[in-house]
Amino acid sequence: MELEKLADNFINLYFKMANTLAKFLSKINNARQSNLKDVYFNYPISNKCIKILDILYKQGYIKSFTIKNDLTDSNKTNIHVLFKFDQSGKNVINYLNQISTSNRRIYVSINSLWKVKKGNGCFIISTPKGIMTDFDARILKLGGELLCSIA
Repeated sequence: MELEKLADNFINLYFKMANTLAKFLSKINNARQSNLKDVYFNYPISNKCIKILDILYKQGYIKSFTIKNDLTDSNKTNIHVLFKFDQSGKNVINYLNQISTSNRRIYVSINSLWKVKKGNGCFIISTPKGIMTDFDARILKLGGELLCSIA
């Protein structure tokens, strides 16, 4: 009985954490499409998602983000993302697509990296040197797993 309960808890935790990147990107995309000014995350977020937020901030796609750890639950992280808008009131992010999924990983070499919408966007790539944009990967001459594209 105890073993079954432990196995159920492990399976539930695995499926909650297994595809946090997909949940993270779809929540940002849904908030963007709904013309919301901000979005909150109050569930476990991986370091990969936090690094992607940092890239989005440095590339000018979001205005700011704040991270607060939940004192009552050590697994939870509260994140508040504030979107950036242009002069006409339109969200700066036109689209955000996940490329690699948990079932289908897409890897690229430095030679096979291509531009997004004629240079008006970027790819976010997981390389051996960390998560970075396609521009940084070209400079460092690194390939890796294509996580998502943004424009």
